Amino acid sequence: MCWLYKKYSLVLVTTLTILALFSIIIQSKGSNNPSNNFLFFPSSSWTWLKSKTTHTLIDDHHGITSSSSPSPSSSSQSTSSSLSDSLAHSLGVINNSSSLSKSEEKRQRTMMKLREEIEKVLIMGRKKDENMETKEIKLTKARALIKQAFKNGITSNISIGDDGPRATWYHPLLYFNSIRALCNANTSENFNPRKDVSIPEINLATDDKFPEIIHGSPLSNRTVLAFFAGRMHGRIRPLLLNYWKDKHDQEMQVYEHLPKEISYHEMMKQSKYCLCPSGFEVASPRVVEAIYAECVPVLISQNYIPPFSDVLDWNKFSVQVSVSDIQNLKKILMEIPHKKYLQLQEGVKQVQQHFVMNDPPKRFDVFHMIIHSIWLRRLNVRIHS
Repeated sequence: MCWLYKKYSLVLVTTLTILALFSIIIQSKGSNNPSNNFLFFPSSSWTWLKSKTTHTLIDDHHGITSSSSPSPSSSSQSTSSSLSDSLAHSLGVINNSSSLSKSEEKRQRTMMKLREEIEKVLIMGRKKDENMETKEIKLTKARALIKQAFKNGITSNISIGDDGPRATWYHPLLYFNSIRALCNANTSENFNPRKDVSIPEINLATDDKFPEIIHGSPLSNRTVLAFFAGRMHGRIRPLLLNYWKDKHDQEMQVYEHLPKEISYHEMMKQSKYCLCPSGFEVASPRVVEAIYAECVPVLISQNYIPPFSDVLDWNKFSVQVSVSDIQNLKKILMEIPHKKYLQLQEGVKQVQQHFVMNDPPKRFDVFHMIIHSIWLRRLNVRIHS
């Protein structure tokens, strides 16, 4: 009997095993979802589930989105719950690995954007470097002079053009504790009239000879009310040229390019007023040229401190017109009484000697005027040892 019982038991186990394998094959073929090709049987249960196959959807972004596993009987509920737990565990592992890969992709995208932003900054920096390179070349000489001045213990520096103010920005000690003598006396560019000196801008001839007073024509020969000839640059000159150069007004002779048959200095000698608008710099060499020709200078500028203003009264030998009145320029000059014009021209003749360059220097010439202006400011600057 014992042998027969063992035989039937073996047959029963074999039959159940074959049926289980057969059921697994059928279930795998009938499911379109790859995640359902794997069944996890709890070790504590040998009961085959007769319920419908559990369907679980995997969302690309959130993992499991829906799960349904109806149980036909209460006896299979515990087994179904264990099976669902196993499936959830398996899908959780898959979803975690997907999340890791997505995090890596996000990190790579972030790094790519970062590289692009860095590249943009580098490109902009290269463009700025190219623009600064030109300015650096212009400032090299000025900075070398600054270093030499400090080495020699000099506490004042003289600069022609607009490089001087920019050069001193590189050395705060020099900027705050020295007397700067500048042509570009622009208060909007940190020119300080209390300690800095405004000097006239004078054009030198190609042979380095000092310009001379050319004197002017008699009043009877000054048939032109106002004259200007110069290139269009800066902010003020375009306003003047765009309004007056094509007026064909014989009294207002304004040129961007002076015709070859017309002499620049002769036009000054034939004009009552010489227009001196600012260009890239607030100062203009036409101011001194007008004084040499005994032509009353008309200053059209902003934030400009004229040379030697602490000892010379510019209202007595020049006319100052605001930028907003450029269109009314002729009217303003025409309304100046003849007697007032004669006083202005006489004032021009009296200050001529203060704008003349001599070698060797002479009393009251431009060299002595600059030295005098520096001397007046000696108490406003603290000298460091």
